[in-house]
Amino acid sequence: MFKLLNKISPLTLLALSIFFNSYAQQINNKNTASIPFTILKTIDDTLSINTILHSNASFQDPKLFVDKTLPKDTYWIKLDFKEALSAIKTDSLWYLKFGNFGYGKLYNLNNDSISNKIIGQFEADKEVQLVKFHSEVSFSSTSLFQNRFLYLKVKKVISREYPKDWEFSYISHAKHTLNKDYSTWSETKSLLPMYVFSGICVIMVLLTLAFFIYLKQLEFLFYSLYVFWLLVLISGYELKIYEVLFGDNLLLKYWFYEVVQMFINSAYIFFVMFYLKTKIDYPIIQRLLKFMLVLQILVFVLDTTFLYYEFFIGHIYIINMERLTLIASSTAGLIYLIFNGKNKLVYFIVYGLFFFLIGTIAHFYHTRGSALLDLNSRYYLMIGCALDIIIFAYGLTYKVFLEQNEKLHYQKEAFTNKTQALRAQINPHFIFNSLSSIQNLITSNDRISALKYLSKFSRLTRNILEGSIETNALLEDEINMLNDYLELESLRFNATFNYTINIDNDVDTKAIEIPALIVQPFVENAIIHGLLNKKGHDKKLSITYKKDDDFIICEIDDNGIGRQITSKKESIHRSRGVEVTQERLRSLNKLKDTNVKHIKIIDKKDNEGNSLGTKVIVKIPI
Repeated sequence: MFKLLNKISPLTLLALSIFFNSYAQQINNKNTASIPFTILKTIDDTLSINTILHSNASFQDPKLFVDKTLPKDTYWIKLDFKEALSAIKTDSLWYLKFGNFGYGKLYNLNNDSISNKIIGQFEADKEVQLVKFHSEVSFSSTSLFQNRFLYLKVKKVISREYPKDWEFSYISHAKHTLNKDYSTWSETKSLLPMYVFSGICVIMVLLTLAFFIYLKQLEFLFYSLYVFWLLVLISGYELKIYEVLFGDNLLLKYWFYEVVQMFINSAYIFFVMFYLKTKIDYPIIQRLLKFMLVLQILVFVLDTTFLYYEFFIGHIYIINMERLTLIASSTAGLIYLIFNGKNKLVYFIVYGLFFFLIGTIAHFYHTRGSALLDLNSRYYLMIGCALDIIIFAYGLTYKVFLEQNEKLHYQKEAFTNKTQALRAQINPHFIFNSLSSIQNLITSNDRISALKYLSKFSRLTRNILEGSIETNALLEDEINMLNDYLELESLRFNATFNYTINIDNDVDTKAIEIPALIVQPFVENAIIHGLLNKKGHDKKLSITYKKDDDFIICEIDDNGIGRQITSKKESIHRSRGVEVTQERLRSLNKLKDTNVKHIKIIDKKDNEGNSLGTKVIVKIPI
């Protein structure tokens, strides 16, 4: 499959984009004629049409404007119908077609008086009609100034453009009606890829949600959210989502359009975190993703504030900064993963994110600030996202396959380790010495003690045999087993040590289950290697059980000779029971898919560095 993905050329994306672009433009430009125009740029928003008409203001060719627009700039546009006068007279009603402006008015004559129509997208009571690729407004053939000119006063506020890229055209009422009839089917055909894409998104959202509910893995939830917000971004306008939420308020629609992009980025970031387990396997990528999340929150707060107060230049700069930063960060992350990937899951991230980035860059490059309405530019994003979704459909399936195999492996390993651990719990010396001690009690006619210890020995043996069948045990039964073991050890070593078992009040021993026979090897080590080698009679062993979230914390604390002296005396003796238990806990850790350190050993020392014993802290999954 990876070889197949390698053969997918970026030229495919480019070719499809060009096709959609040219197809859409053919529909858009059918039966229209362009109009030459000149421009007067000013920062004085108070200028009136009368001032413009009587001041001999110097309008210039658009090609002379080498700088991009700014929200503070006002542009007066003079449309010249000199070459179209003969055509204009053939119909009384015409439609002017142009790009989308944030604020603007169209001025014309009406019975020798000047009237205007509001054509700004973000204004109330606007008389402009918003079409898929442009805006359009009607005008009369008798409304031209000097039987030749129309004047527009406009401001570009949500993007920066070159005025030379603006286009104006006109179409007669008759052809406009014909175009509307024609466009019903042609528009349906142009929207067909979007409807197909929307169907794919809906299927992926439902599938990934189902996988999340079944597997309880967060990467499926966040990928579901990612695809859902993609659907809202790309198809929301046609599916009337924006209209239902915000009615005719295009500024709120535009704000939501920008916010949805932040939701998409955030969901994608969380998806990558959980999909690749970046916290464990890729700490550098984890830090990069956290930075990107903080950036999304910061941009959301700032951009919302800027748009609320109509500080549009701040909006432009913060959005452009965010996009450039995200593209740079994503590219850096891709390069890092290509050279430092630890498994094949990285390939899905690399290929999916590559096509997503290409589609996103092409989309915003061709947007010109009207991405919400410009279906043409959204085709780029749609193609990139479709490829991304297809790749991750394979990627998520492949990950489930790997994890199921891994879990089967660890379950088998855990069972093997448990069997080995049970064999290592009670060594032959313990059995022989315990029975010898009981025999001595019998021969010395201490029948009551002999029966007491024989009962404990049989109960302990029965619990161990039952533990070989059951994986888990009630904490109460586990503590009783441990108490029986300690009493027998105390018996066979002539009560040379004291012990206590302490249980915190919030530990419900009758309701909590833990892996069977998990603590005994550490207790045995504390007695055999710590306490019995200590001189004197002050030999103490304390066992404490506490609860911490989904874990039981067991502390085995002795005041023996310590590990350092023990190692010297016994040539670094290692208990087979402890070794197997450590492996057992590691297997449980892998099955739970957590990064928890289960065993911690503390060497207790006084101020002079002398050993005060050993404390072992065991973190046991409930």
